[in-house]
Amino acid sequence: MSIASGPLRWSAPIFFLLFLLLGLPVQAEELLIPDISPWSHREADGSLTGPAALIAQKLIERSGLPLQLQAMPARRIVAYLQEHGSSFALGFPGGDLPSGIIQIGNPARVPWVAIGRREDGPLTAERFASLQKVGVSRGAVVLFRDLPSLRERPIIEVENVEAGLKMVAAKRLDAYLGRQVTIEAYLSKSEDRDLFGDSLFCSEGNSYLVTGTAFKDSPAAQTLTATWNAMILDGSLRQLLKDSFSSAR
Repeated sequence: MSIASGPLRWSAPIFFLLFLLLGLPVQAEELLIPDISPWSHREADGSLTGPAALIAQKLIERSGLPLQLQAMPARRIVAYLQEHGSSFALGFPGGDLPSGIIQIGNPARVPWVAIGRREDGPLTAERFASLQKVGVSRGAVVLFRDLPSLRERPIIEVENVEAGLKMVAAKRLDAYLGRQVTIEAYLSKSEDRDLFGDSLFCSEGNSYLVTGTAFKDSPAAQTLTATWNAMILDGSLRQLLKDSFSSAR
């Protein structure tokens, strides 16, 4: 008996019908990304570019799902997912998520590094532990409270990576701690890039694909999860990040 004529032929329609009978969403809608530079931005023609946009576009292409790519502020993404449970979003950190939202797939690991001024010498772990003015972007402080080198001193919150690195260049901060890819993206276009030394690896954060809780076992969620995991495993996700930032130089 061939697969085409056997029981497996009917599995997809039965699964689809089961979701309808249970009142669960079947049609996936959007893939959301944070509307924040350098992760995504709109060109003059309205198209989305940037690392998050490139990853999302490749994810849609490889999954074959008819998802519409949208960029919006992170806070709005949370509310949108809670209201439209059949959508997906990229870029959520691990840990507790708001009600109605769940992580799917494996985490994409994102290095966090510290960077200081070149004139101050190499930024070693020992020297970083002695610095008194370390800046972190607003909202990310909670991710570093458990780092031994940061427990005994205050962390200075700054608006974003651009503000943090400008404060380092102006000697208002000793170092800035943030995502390696965002630091590299900013410095690739900055006239002050030669003022900064090599970065110091400090930690590794996770970035997840998420969806509405009621939609997590849907065929679309299973397909997108498998595609996301494959992109992590085969290195294409990391390569997309590298290529996107290299092209910005």
